[in-house]
Amino acid sequence: MKQFFGKSQSGNLQEAVRGLSNPQFIMLLSNKEQFDAHVKKLEALYPHVPSIGCIGMSYDTQVVEKGVSVIAYYDGITAAANVLEEVSVMPVKYIERLKEDVRRVNSSKEDTVCIDFCTGNDACVLTTIYSVLRNSSISLVGGTGDGGMVSANGKIYQDAVAYALVKNNRGRVKTYKENIYHQMGNYRFIASRTDKANYRIGQLNGMSAKQVYQDILHVTEKEIQTQTFKNPFGRSKKLFCTFWRSPEKAGESAKFPMDSNVLLIYNDLFY
Repeated sequence: MKQFFGKSQSGNLQEAVRGLSNPQFIMLLSNKEQFDAHVKKLEALYPHVPSIGCIGMSYDTQVVEKGVSVIAYYDGITAAANVLEEVSVMPVKYIERLKEDVRRVNSSKEDTVCIDFCTGNDACVLTTIYSVLRNSSISLVGGTGDGGMVSANGKIYQDAVAYALVKNNRGRVKTYKENIYHQMGNYRFIASRTDKANYRIGQLNGMSAKQVYQDILHVTEKEIQTQTFKNPFGRSKKLFCTFWRSPEKAGESAKFPMDSNVLLIYNDLFY
């Protein structure tokens, strides 16, 4: 099992896939303006190869914010890609698709991982997917894309979660999680005027969430969105909200407890 990673800061898909041949599974991370064109082009370049995609950033040594990135696996894998639709209402309606794919790939906890790109209603979606995966103890990794759209096998969907089951036929698969951020200061907040469906925060300790963020970091309202990867706002397992900062040195480990489960909130979700 081998991995390919290609990118283009300018959004040139042909540049991003340069050197990629005979992929057996592909993930696409694109931008809002080019997502539709990239999905169609990728399918034309690699027809019938299982693929999933979303609108989002990616990085290796550099962040690709508005371009395109392609991650592919090849040389000894079996993969199946599909979608669960109507995730805002009842994703379980399409659960037979996932069950069938688990059987078709002959998935097991030792050699298979499930990867998902979602458009929203994450908690419900993950519970639905895990209701199938837990029977075989298959690991699940993924995230939520932007723009309310995902793709699977060359087709774009709204209000859906795209998923892929990827099996390593020549070895094992193991998933890990890492949080590179340190807790910043001893800030504790109670959030109110929240919009749970859209992950929005209105107030922190009774004050404007935007203003609290600006005051602590000494940034302007315009600069808030530039802090997403530097000083994200998050909720920990202990159900309090606090600020996090990036490591001072490359490779430096985070210093909060290993059992912490931090949800990082994009900073444009304050209002």
